[in-house]
Amino acid sequence: MLLSLALTIAERRRRFGAESPPGSDRPYALVAALPPALVGAALVASLASSLGVPVSTLLPQSVRNCGESTKTYLQALGRRFEKLMTGDLPPVVTGVPPNSTASDEHPAMSPKSKEVATEGLAKPKKIRITAFDSIRFFLISYIMCGHFIGFAEPARFAFKAITQINVVVGAFFALSGYVAAYSTTELQEHSASEKMLKTPSPKWILQKIFGYYPLHLLVLTIFSPMFLYSDVHFSGWPTAIFDGLLEVTLSQAWFPLHAEVWNAPTWFLSALSYATVVLRFAIPVLATQTKRQLRHSALFLFLASLLPKLGYCDDHDAWGLLEGSMALDRMPNVAVFNTQRFNPLYASFEVLLGAVACRLVMLDGADGEDPAPKTNAWSTLLPLLGMIDVILLRARGRLHLSDVLSRGVIFIPLFLLFLMSTHRASVKSK
Repeated sequence: MLLSLALTIAERRRRFGAESPPGSDRPYALVAALPPALVGAALVASLASSLGVPVSTLLPQSVRNCGESTKTYLQALGRRFEKLMTGDLPPVVTGVPPNSTASDEHPAMSPKSKEVATEGLAKPKKIRITAFDSIRFFLISYIMCGHFIGFAEPARFAFKAITQINVVVGAFFALSGYVAAYSTTELQEHSASEKMLKTPSPKWILQKIFGYYPLHLLVLTIFSPMFLYSDVHFSGWPTAIFDGLLEVTLSQAWFPLHAEVWNAPTWFLSALSYATVVLRFAIPVLATQTKRQLRHSALFLFLASLLPKLGYCDDHDAWGLLEGSMALDRMPNVAVFNTQRFNPLYASFEVLLGAVACRLVMLDGADGEDPAPKTNAWSTLLPLLGMIDVILLRARGRLHLSDVLSRGVIFIPLFLLFLMSTHRASVKSK
């Protein structure tokens, strides 16, 4: 009924415009220059928007299939007609000389009309990728089970499969960098967000850290008597005070043999805090890079993170060790291995790799860049199955590869491919 009414109104406007004298400055002359069906569709979109009704429910199926860009254009056109009918737009200027264009500098085009004319050219909007929340849940579940599986006295295979937390924990760093880049850079543009660029670096860094530091301080305050008592009893006051300062300042990740003092899992927060400092200065640079430059950056970061891992494995003949299931007295060098696990510098490589992967997806379809590759179920499942296979093959003894190499060479690249495919699938579904 609304469409029929709109078409009738549009046809009457056309007849009125046809009867208007040449050079008429009445706003209806613009309506008369458009097909009735287009005018009708725009009026329907305008009416639906004013009533709070989704425009897509009133448009034909053929229009809905045109995609989000068509619907956005119709809504903008409807708003333009609303302003046209209320007299908010300037009169239509006729008699424009041939071979001339109505540029932004045209004297008859007011700033208000310029704004309306560009309403349909809105920037693509970011969506919340809820799949990342599910990924966090499964990662946390695995890490938690890996810390406590030993108390259940499981079978040897289950123990080896669940205790590879040194491999899986790298996914948290990569995901942190991925999400940070997604929230602080522009979609389909080679630039960081205006908010990030205008925020002073210390403020930006502290905002990120204080997202979790108050809770860390609360837990530390509640359980500090227990931590302090055990430290004083076994190591004395100087060691207890030193360990307490490390925990309060989140500096323990820099000390390989003290990274897990007091509240052991907070070494991750320590490494992430210092990686956040690096991220603040790296993201504006990565945001300006093209896809080709980003791939070069990814290769550089991969090689930079690989070199110390190769050095550890070569010096200590640790190429095939399953460190996560080994007792400390069987480790070739605990301090060097812990440096590979905890050091914020190495964590920064994984965080930056996550940021690079995110930018590769965000530039899909940008000017001068490749379009988004086609995605399907296999593009997401294959990296996921690859990560699971790495864990199971190492637990079964079929893949003899150190924790640090399994993490940096196989698991993290597969995880980044999984994130990128999940990101593209989430955006495509919207």
